[in-house]
Amino acid sequence: VHIFFLTASAPSAMMVATGSVLVACLVACVCLGPLHADARSGDAAHPNVLLLVSDDLNLEIGMYNKSYMKTPHLDALARQSTVFTNHYVQQAVCGPTRASFMVSRRPDTMRTVTHTKPTYWRRLAGNFTSLPQYFKQHGYYTASFGKVFDLRTSSFNLTDEFVCDGPFSWSQPPTLCGQKSWNEKSFSGARSHMVLTDEQEEKISDSLIAEAALEFLKESAPTLQPWFVAMGLHRPHLPFDVPQRFVDLYPLESVQLPSLRHTPKNMPPIATACSGGGQGCIAGESSFELWEQYSFNRSKKDGKTHASYGGWHGLLNHTLDDARSRELRQFYFAAVSHTDELFGRVLQLLNSTNALNNTVIALVGDHGWHLDTKGLWCKCTAFEEAVAAPFLLHVPSMPESKRVVTSFTEHVDLFPSVADAAGLPIPPTCPPDSTQVDACTEGVSVLPAMASDATVAVKKAAFSQWPKWGDQHPEIMGYSIRTVTSRYTEWVAMNYTADGAFVPDFSRMCAREFYDHETDPLESINAVDEVRYAKPIETLRARLHAGWRVAEGDYPWPKDLPSKGPAQPNIPCF
Repeated sequence: VHIFFLTASAPSAMMVATGSVLVACLVACVCLGPLHADARSGDAAHPNVLLLVSDDLNLEIGMYNKSYMKTPHLDALARQSTVFTNHYVQQAVCGPTRASFMVSRRPDTMRTVTHTKPTYWRRLAGNFTSLPQYFKQHGYYTASFGKVFDLRTSSFNLTDEFVCDGPFSWSQPPTLCGQKSWNEKSFSGARSHMVLTDEQEEKISDSLIAEAALEFLKESAPTLQPWFVAMGLHRPHLPFDVPQRFVDLYPLESVQLPSLRHTPKNMPPIATACSGGGQGCIAGESSFELWEQYSFNRSKKDGKTHASYGGWHGLLNHTLDDARSRELRQFYFAAVSHTDELFGRVLQLLNSTNALNNTVIALVGDHGWHLDTKGLWCKCTAFEEAVAAPFLLHVPSMPESKRVVTSFTEHVDLFPSVADAAGLPIPPTCPPDSTQVDACTEGVSVLPAMASDATVAVKKAAFSQWPKWGDQHPEIMGYSIRTVTSRYTEWVAMNYTADGAFVPDFSRMCAREFYDHETDPLESINAVDEVRYAKPIETLRARLHAGWRVAEGDYPWPKDLPSKGPAQPNIPCF
């Protein structure tokens, strides 16, 4: 059993950083962890685990039937794995989604919904056990390379010792998870995209992350089994800084524009206002992530951002001109292919050493990304393109598993599924108030649905949310339910208990949305006020208000679920 020891000064430093929320003895206990009875080293019954995380990776991958995408390594892995085609995140932004899926609790439970400090769940919600921490407690050596946790929502402070959940989750300090490892803008000067020279490619953060992971797997991992290794790459997050050989895979004339490049008809402005930003919110503006933070292929010091985008600055129902849109899509696709190559190098190493046959592999994108779909260039919405994300699971003990599972799955299912695949106990379902429960899950294991003869569904719906506005106690929250036939979203007021618990107030609603996915899979029309949908909307409202607990499993929905609020908006959004 490998233990990461705190220095003598660490507890007092943490007490200062947390405002004495956690005492030093708790820190020591958590970092060392309770060593479970089945803790062991190198037991064949417990395979190694590789977690691959990509930032802003939407479904533009070959395994999701995108034949124009060049992702040969991930496609090859998919042929030996199970791909989940209806997989959804709980919140479409980096820090909160990673905190959520790494702990298997939803954003309201985590009390972590933005990047506005404080953001660390151990300070805000409870001393919850993370996925790698759980494996560490069961005898695994755990190591992190790159952006696995987001340091903004997982750090007491930004020292090397306590960044990215530090000694709680990892047997050694996280590698390249700190601020200084996010070096893309130092190359691009806040350009939206650029071609890297050979020298820049060697120094870009994702290349360094891949090299560090490879070195560990070659030199250290063989003597530290069983191991849990997590590798998180920054691409295809902006800026799209990529080598020319990947740009060449996607000639501009071959790059197609999305068919829907405007926001949905009848959409309430709150659905996209300030998406990707949070300062100076204007109801009619969106896509802050692109135009507010980056200039179109030029350094910000070389000219105004708006001018670089041809004057566009995120106005609803206006997007970039065709040439700029096509070029940005080209570079995003290239960034996906670069990511595929870097992940592929790790997969090739495991294959060459026969370690692949004893390694559970999970691949996730932390959330989706609008790539001019609905005219948006951001995540940070409750729409399909932002909350749908890739999820793949390779379980060597299930060689005959289904190649595709169409049942709904969610990011909170990652933790229990990987534990199940590794032969560890599945954490129990969290009670409604889990603040005092270290290890529990608000998801389920997907392994029963992977069996070759499985006919059961994992769950009947997926749930996502998005806050307005940008602090840890937002005034309004958008709650969304996705079923086989539709998506329904309500924007409601929030209340907070004295100790900070999140309490949605469905009796105060400022807007609502309904999209019929049977006739409108692009979500182009908000049909919430159409009379023909009145009855199904009322059913969806009740199911949304009842929440995720009633949606799990393959049994029918409970009958006569009550709605908790008005059928029509009764408060202003702005």
